[in-house]
Amino acid sequence: MNQQQKGGSGSTNIQIGTVSTGLTYNDVRDIATDLFKANFANLMAMAKDAAEERAAEIRDEIIDRLENDKTANPQSFSQVEKQVILLEAQKAYAVSGDDELKEILVRAVIGASSAPERSKKSIVLGEAVKIAPLLTKNQIKALGISFAIRFVNFPSTNLNQLFDTYLRAINLTEKHIDLTAGDIRHMEYLGCGTMGIGHVGFYDILKGDYHGLLCAGFSEAELQAAFHPESLPRPMRVCHRDTQKLEIATHRQDVLDGTKWTAHQITVAKQKIQERLIDEQALIGELEKHSEISAYLYKQWQESNLSNFQLTSAGIAIGHTYIAERVPMGDLDIWL
Repeated sequence: MNQQQKGGSGSTNIQIGTVSTGLTYNDVRDIATDLFKANFANLMAMAKDAAEERAAEIRDEIIDRLENDKTANPQSFSQVEKQVILLEAQKAYAVSGDDELKEILVRAVIGASSAPERSKKSIVLGEAVKIAPLLTKNQIKALGISFAIRFVNFPSTNLNQLFDTYLRAINLTEKHIDLTAGDIRHMEYLGCGTMGIGHVGFYDILKGDYHGLLCAGFSEAELQAAFHPESLPRPMRVCHRDTQKLEIATHRQDVLDGTKWTAHQITVAKQKIQERLIDEQALIGELEKHSEISAYLYKQWQESNLSNFQLTSAGIAIGHTYIAERVPMGDLDIWL
């Protein structure tokens, strides 16, 4: 303070008090606070206090994630794009106070922070932050169900393990989905997806993505004969449906393609699995024995419009952030 400078004719004097580079976490906190106060509607005392408390709550959680998530980038909040996403997330939680929505918003903000400005991921997550608050809990759950079933290949060694993962991912603990045609129309209106003509059956999805989990097993002699003149490839494992039989230790065709097996062994393995798939009624019977909720999920997919609903990038982003709270997920970029 009170610094003085002198310069000769034609010179330019430059005075620097403090030099800093980049944004600190406190800088991001201040940005979030100022954005909210400057842009959110003026409310009466009690409502204003509740809104500011909620905004502070989600702001502090975002800061905490920024500090602990190695993929997050606090410097990105110097960008207008990221500041708008941050503001929209605070506004949405200030209005709703819903903890489930807050988790989706926080994950979306953190995900956007790591994305380059104006990248597809950043744009999509920005849209997700705007759309998610306009959806009911059931509608968000429906997007999670559709994303998990249509887009994610969960590592599984048997059908029960797969459906346990489905139920955990979508947080389905009771027979309560209640998705109406009106819900589908609303999600379509918001740009979460579009209604397709064709029905995509759950059994067909499992046959394509998890065919190994539907295989009834083989005798060792049958497999040796099938793979002749080459040897029986490894690994093989005891069939989980019949301990007297073997099954090929893979649940997906692309996993087979990535093995070090010969072309002949891969071709025979795919053929044998397709020959010995259990039918849909047997599948439903196994799910009913496993748990009522697993059978309910299967039935709801078959009978609801979800089997015709094709997710957009925004729907994928919301579904991804919804299930990522409960199961490990790859980066959203994988599905965009």
